Amino acid sequence: MNPAAKGPDLSTYRGRCAARLRELRLKSGLTPEDVAHATGVTVTTVYHWERGHSEPKQNILPTLAQIFSLKSPRSVLAPS
Repeated sequence: MNPAAKGPDLSTYRGRCAARLRELRLKSGLTPEDVAHATGVTVTTVYHWERGHSEPKQNILPTLAQIFSLKSPRSVLAPS
């Protein structure tokens, strides 16, 4: 994320989801490009997720759980 870019609003659900997605990606050692390729979305979409502009669609959560080595798709947007 660009240092000058405003981060997600952590007081909202969407903002907390955004922070969680970025945290998972960084812990997994993946780039936004890696996540985009694995999920079939654009890099811009991944950036939108991480900035809280949008959330992943339900059908993408299982793929995100798999690439982040999580047991449940529900764990993608909320810590287990």
